[in-house]
Amino acid sequence: MNPQLKSMLDELIDRAREMLQKDGHLMPVAFIFHDGGFSIIGTPWRDNEEKEAAVVFLRGVARQKSAWAIAMLAEAWMA
Repeated sequence: MNPQLKSMLDELIDRAREMLQKDGHLMPVAFIFHDGGFSIIGTPWRDNEEKEAAVVFLRGVARQKSAWAIAMLAEAWMA
């Protein structure tokens, strides 16, 4: 993995942990990395159909911006 990308992802994960502890929840967010920096896009969904629509939308944005990486950040729970 690109060291710069790994550093950015590590920072995003740390920030997400802080937000989850502070707010008690975390809205799914996508980070689209491109030559101009990165874009942050909130991707809330209520079901699998909305989740798939969000992924299709993100693919389009990534293509438009000639992205070289996409990271999605969401809560995960284990029972």
